[in-house]
Amino acid sequence: HSPAPDLPTSDQLAVMISPVDSQNASNLTGQVSLSDLRPQFMGNYSSVFRRIVKGNQVRIQVAIKIIKSTGAPHTIQRKILREITVWSSVDHPNILPFYGYTEDTVFGPFDAPFGALISPWCGNGDSSKFMAGHGESLTIRDRIKLWRGVVDAVVYLHQRQPTIVHGDLKPGNVLIDDGGRPRICDFGLSQVFFDQPGSGMTTTTEHTGTERYLAPELLVEDADIHPTTASDVHAMGCLGLEFIYLQRPYSHRKNNLRGVIVADIKKGVAPAAESVNPPSPLWLLVQSCWKRQPDLRPTASTISSALRISKYIVPTTVAKQI
Repeated sequence: HSPAPDLPTSDQLAVMISPVDSQNASNLTGQVSLSDLRPQFMGNYSSVFRRIVKGNQVRIQVAIKIIKSTGAPHTIQRKILREITVWSSVDHPNILPFYGYTEDTVFGPFDAPFGALISPWCGNGDSSKFMAGHGESLTIRDRIKLWRGVVDAVVYLHQRQPTIVHGDLKPGNVLIDDGGRPRICDFGLSQVFFDQPGSGMTTTTEHTGTERYLAPELLVEDADIHPTTASDVHAMGCLGLEFIYLQRPYSHRKNNLRGVIVADIKKGVAPAAESVNPPSPLWLLVQSCWKRQPDLRPTASTISSALRISKYIVPTTVAKQI
């Protein structure tokens, strides 16, 4: 892949959008508008629009994420505050940069009662779209490199003080930038763990993840269950399955109709079963992320270190592993 292009900082973006208000780069209220009224992505909780921003000798595309009213206002506001707080505090090559937020309540014909979040536009889309179009043509080394980028971002989050747990790792939350680099996004379900009391924030508890990527312990009917670093590792292994082996978790299930995927997880069915014996070291590494007992899973840091050992950079026969 070609090197990822340098992305403008929030300060630079603020100058490009409005030279008058460069001192408050994170709050871009009144400085961003829609030039294309067609959403590029529509999800259950948000719609994403593309906007071209022109400055002196610079022309970039930004993503405008407008949050939908899909629940109690205080719940949505808490989720947005969490996302802004976490997203604006992180800085890593494999995490999508955060340009800022707006408090505008209207964008063209669209109501935006909760404002919008502004970030770089990634023309390659999310990793699901990217792998569907390019997965077969990528070399195994390139596919491993994609997974390693996600792993490195998770290492960074887990080693932060306080620890950050993403909580919703899946292909839709990994964008591929114009240089082919994976970038984790969407911190709306992130958990922030503060050791010290009186910090002003507490560990969040609400959780609704995506079934195929849920660790078994998240399906226990207990009000205190929340994502952990170990459940992030489980989902990270599922991404390894998709990136390296081009297979979805629980690919024998088309969807979760009647809760069949959830039932599989509760019964201890792994996201994928090995079909070659003996399995390769790389397959065993991916599989280790799915150990049913959370404390037996490797840390993201362990996985990252292993991926830099030559025996895990394997020939193309790995594609036939499963």
